[in-house]
This record gives sequence, C-alpha cells and structure tokens, in this order.
Amino acid sequence: MRRSVELDDGALVEILSRVADARRIAQCSLVCKRWQELRWAVTGLHFDFRARSKEEVREKEDVIAAVLRRTKNRAPGCLKTLKVSLRCDEPSEATGHWLMWADSLTALWLEATVSLRWGPAVWNSVLRLDTLRGVQIVGRFYSKNLLPVVDESPFQSLRYCRFSKAINVTNLLLEALLAASPALENLSVDFFGDVSRPALTVSSASLRTLRLFGCWRDGDAFKVVLNAPRLASFVFGNLPSRSARLSIHFLSKNLSSLELFSSCELENRCDLLQSLRITGNWALENVANVFQFTPMVTVLHLGLRSTGKTRIDNFLAPLINLKRIHFYGLAMMSFVGGDMRLEALHVHLWADLDFRYAAPDISLFKAFLEVHKIPSLVVHCKEMADHETKSVKENYECWRVLFDLLLFYPSRVTLKKRSHHLLNRMRGMELKRWQELRFGFYRALMGQPPLVKNLRTLEFRDTVLTAEDLWRLEPDEMITQGDKTLPQAQMSPDLVIAPLLRLKAVHLDCASRKLL
Repeated sequence: MRRSVELDDGALVEILSRVADARRIAQCSLVCKRWQELRWAVTGLHFDFRARSKEEVREKEDVIAAVLRRTKNRAPGCLKTLKVSLRCDEPSEATGHWLMWADSLTALWLEATVSLRWGPAVWNSVLRLDTLRGVQIVGRFYSKNLLPVVDESPFQSLRYCRFSKAINVTNLLLEALLAASPALENLSVDFFGDVSRPALTVSSASLRTLRLFGCWRDGDAFKVVLNAPRLASFVFGNLPSRSARLSIHFLSKNLSSLELFSSCELENRCDLLQSLRITGNWALENVANVFQFTPMVTVLHLGLRSTGKTRIDNFLAPLINLKRIHFYGLAMMSFVGGDMRLEALHVHLWADLDFRYAAPDISLFKAFLEVHKIPSLVVHCKEMADHETKSVKENYECWRVLFDLLLFYPSRVTLKKRSHHLLNRMRGMELKRWQELRFGFYRALMGQPPLVKNLRTLEFRDTVLTAEDLWRLEPDEMITQGDKTLPQAQMSPDLVIAPLLRLKAVHLDCASRKLL
C-alpha cells in the first residue's frame, strides 16, 4: 500500500484559498471515498477478439461475461453502450450468454466475421433489452423460429436497427420487427436476398429512413410496398453484377428522397419526391420511365454507366421543377444535347471508380456553359486529393482542364472542397509539370483584373509568393505554412505584406518565423 503524504499548513491554505465554493471540496471527498466502486461505472465497453477455434471462442465469451457481470454488480444501470466484435477461423457459433448481464443497454453493436455466426440465444437476449434504442448486427445469425419471439417481446424504445451481411433475414422477420417496434425510425438491411416471398410490405407509422440492399440473382422478381406515412428517405438496390426485376409501389406518397442503385420500376406516382439519385447499370429507357412517376424532382443525382444516345431535353422533359443536376464520374458524357433550364450543374470528379483514370473533356464543360447557358458550374474535387490511387498523368491533365475553365468562366465556375490547397506537389509528378500547374493556378487567380474577388483565406504550401502576387490578391487573412511560403528574395517579408491593408492574421510555423 502506498504511503499517504500530508501537506503542510501553508500548501493547504493556498489550495483552499483558490476554491470559490466549499461544496466542491465535499464532492471531491465523496469521489475519493467511493473510488473503488465508481471506477466500474463506465457507460461504454468495446470488446474485439479473434479466435482460432471453437474453444477459444468460448474463452473469449467467458471473459466478456466476467467483465459485464462485475460492471453490473459494482455499478448497476451505468452501462449504456456495448460493442462486441468476434472473429473465428473455424466454423463456430457464439452463444451470447453474456448479454444477460447487460440489461441497461441503450445501444448494442454485435459483429461476427469470417466463419462465426450468432446463435439463437443472442436474438432472444436482445429481445429482453427493454431500454434498447439502437441495435446493429453484422454477420450471420440464427433466425429460425424467431417470429413468435418477436411478436411476444415488442421493442418499445427501439429507434435504429441495422442488419449487415445477414443473408438469412427474411421478409416475415422484417415485417414482424416493424410491427413490434412502434418507435422505429431507421431500418437498414444489407445483403438481403430472401426469395421465399416475392414482396415485402413496409408498414410503419414511425419509420423515417429505410435502406434495402439485396443480393437477388439474375431473373429474380421482388417488389417493395411502402406504407409508411412518415418515410422521408428510401435507398434501394441490388448487387451491381446482377439484374433482378425490382419494383416499388407507393401506398404512402410523402417520400422526399429516393436513391436507386440498380434498375428498378415504379408502379405509381410519387408527386412529393424532391431528390432522386440513379446509379448503376441502367438503360435510358428505364430511367425515363422512373422520371414519368417523379415529376416534381428538383435535385437529380446521376451516376449512370450507359451508352444511350437519347437527347437530354427529351430525357429530362418530365421533370418540370428540375433545378440542379449532380453528375458522378463522367456520367455527363451521355448527356450533351438539348436545352436545359437549370440553376446549377455539379460534377463530382473521380467519384465513379470505372472512370478514375480518365480526365474530363473540356468541350463537355464548355457545352454546358455556352450551349445550355447554365449560370453556375460546380466541380467537386474532393476525391482527387487521394493522389496515391490516381494516375499522375491523368491527374495532371484534369487540373489543366479545371484551370482553363477558371480562366474562361471566372464568375460561373466554382471548385469545391478547397481544391486550391490540393495543388501541393503531387507524389511522383515531375517538377516541371508541377510548376506548370502552379503557374496555371496563379494565372487563374491573378489575372488582369484578378479573377478572385473578396478572398478571405489563402493557403499555400511549398510555394514562393512574390510581392506582386500578394498585391493583386489582397486577402483578408493569409495562412502560411512551410519555410518557402514567404518570399526568400532580398526584399524584407514585412515589406511584402505591407500592401495587404485588410490583413488580419498571419499564421507561421516554426520554420517560417526565422524569415521575420
């Protein structure tokens, strides 16, 4: 046992003089006396184990049970969040007997990977957690004869439920879960492939978000019937390499966002839909059929991989309220004709993996800006920051296209996601090419007159700025990083920043301070 050390009178008086309220000392005293008890009062626990055999799985579960049992005995009702990740190299089954000691949970995350699956006792134990608000089960689990158990033990407090990689989730189980969860707001199911019944009826008075990703085989037919008056968002799709006959029937038509990741048919209209996303392998004729039933869409996201030649004016004619289009990857290559009355066009570069080594054609951008007279073109360059997964040559060509757009249309083209600071020297790029890119960027920023107005923040790394550059830019704030940011000429740095009358702050790192 450690020896306690007494404080002298002077130190004690000094400590007490700094305490404004004496009640704080009393609170600290209580904590010190109950330390052995309170150290078990944790609100969250995370277990991550890997086993080589069935015996090791049992040992890991016994360890989890011992910790949970002691936590409950020492601090009952404190544990709110539990995450358990188990992996086993041999086919095995987790019993989940340790869940009996976690009756105060509000959030539960169970993950079984490789050859492990959750046994029947796991789901039965989950049903007994009355305070559970969110549950996520990753991996296979025993789902046979669970319907009577669900009907007898309703989830009164459940708000969020997700099944991932659980191919044994059935239509009947989902319908029973929805009926037993009067407060459920978010339901997500991945790798859902039940073909015993060709239809799933989603009936819920509280559901707001629904996500269904299936693994149906080629030729399978499946229909989703939506009867959820508060449902606002629905994500639906199948594996990209398979073509099943999917359809949606709307009984409640308050849906505002719909995302379809594979070819699908709508059986009736949804007039309140505002946002529509279509991604994957589609024939343009099928897309046109979807547009016929969603005429009030204002924002359209397109990530199609199609070779159709339909003109865009005929293609988008049913969407009478369309204001913005988001193109992902080079999906816009299929749409170059017709007349579009849009407020803005968004292009997400490198968002489609199939086109990650292809640079955009500047003629396509010019067609949208000149022929279609679109007021604003927004180019999202966030994913171009990952230089290691991109071709250096194509990345270089892409930046040149963007800089030319900035020169030709300075007031109508916007680069999003702070694309200017991505101009750091790219790994593997020749110095000459990098300098040419940097010059193109300067030319876009510092034209005569400057093309960038009201600049507030400027960030450069490994870049040499001259006094003339700073005079033209005049940013309100300038963030400098690296010992090469401020000019290294004979001119004093304080003279260089003198023209910046609106400058509020200059941030320097240790290497740059020596320049001042």
